[in-house]
Amino acid sequence: VEFFVPSVFTDPEGRGLRSLSRADLDQLLQDAQCTIVTELKNGFFDSYVLSESSLFVYPYKIVLKTCGTTKLLKSIPLLLEYASHLLLKVKRCKYTRGTFLFPLRQPFPHGSFTEEVSFLDKYFGNLGKGSKAYVMGGATRMG
Repeated sequence: VEFFVPSVFTDPEGRGLRSLSRADLDQLLQDAQCTIVTELKNGFFDSYVLSESSLFVYPYKIVLKTCGTTKLLKSIPLLLEYASHLLLKVKRCKYTRGTFLFPLRQPFPHGSFTEEVSFLDKYFGNLGKGSKAYVMGGATRMG
């Protein structure tokens, strides 16, 4: 999810999402059902190795890459709440996923592609031309 850069008066240090505390991130990831294993920060972004993949936090963009039965989309409401407190407005959302090997084992809202798109549209459907979600892999295996 990417956010518009706010005015210098709103975010004078330009930290944006990087100002979220470890406790904030832990709560966000709890909703996705994964945890931070280790972290590394530099002058451009913060990176986290998760129990099921990776999280990258830039000032005005967050990338959450997961696998397994992580409930990635469940983190969206809290992320948007945090962004609202930081006075950040959503610019765009990009969501992709591979084809599930065991689609029937996926928890809501990941039970089917249609379910995921519906969930995303609830939060991002009003952006420009609307949100778009893609399934990569063989179309015959789409869940």
